[in-house]
Amino acid sequence: RAVEGPADATSIRDGNQQLERIAKNLNKIPMFAIVDPDGIPYTVVGEDAKVTAYFFTTFEEARRILEVARESSGKERKKAEQLLKTKQRKGEKIDLDELKSLKIDPWKGARITTVPLDFAVSLTFKSKPGLYFKLSPADADVIDALDIDGNSELAENLVPLFYFEDFKAGNKDEEFFPLYFRKKELISAFKAKRPDDIVPEIKVTELFSVVRSIADPSNKDPDFEKLMIIPPVESNEKALECKKASGKSDAYQLG
Repeated sequence: RAVEGPADATSIRDGNQQLERIAKNLNKIPMFAIVDPDGIPYTVVGEDAKVTAYFFTTFEEARRILEVARESSGKERKKAEQLLKTKQRKGEKIDLDELKSLKIDPWKGARITTVPLDFAVSLTFKSKPGLYFKLSPADADVIDALDIDGNSELAENLVPLFYFEDFKAGNKDEEFFPLYFRKKELISAFKAKRPDDIVPEIKVTELFSVVRSIADPSNKDPDFEKLMIIPPVESNEKALECKKASGKSDAYQLG
């Protein structure tokens, strides 16, 4: 089915009232994906042999991955074409259809689209054998997270979020605890609100852990009701650019 965007705000809720507020928050956060002209996502086969489509937390990460994919595909097709032509010159029989297919660029027409985070999270929860969905944070954010918690690597499909203990944003009537995708944006927000204070120790949590904790009916911690995930500063603008570039094409097409 085609996914137009915000209309799918209820996709993560599935009748769970505990998720009502977080779903509204996630719905306002753009994610980015690489799709073909019809909005069908490009997939990769990982080392675990799973066919996977990715959502990226930033436009820049999606653009970088698309450039890498195009460059890698071009080199591989050129190498395979040269190998077939070498065999042909030696008089060996080759598959002419295969040679012809190597001239077709599978990434031609690929574009970056945007969908709300609640939809992306919902698909990762509903992944089934045959097609999996995962979120992919920007490399720089992963490095910042690993530097803070001391780990050597971050498991796939985990998205770090940065925060300060007891740091609240917003006004007195609507204060909330912000969680940021980027460390530097957390620091900037803190300095803007408390310019005379020393920057405290940065903490790291994880997106899916936050969502599951909020969804847990046994969780009675009132602070979880005040959590607010903040998108990267340029994401809303980039999402509008993606929608404009896509024109009337589907944002995201599932089957």
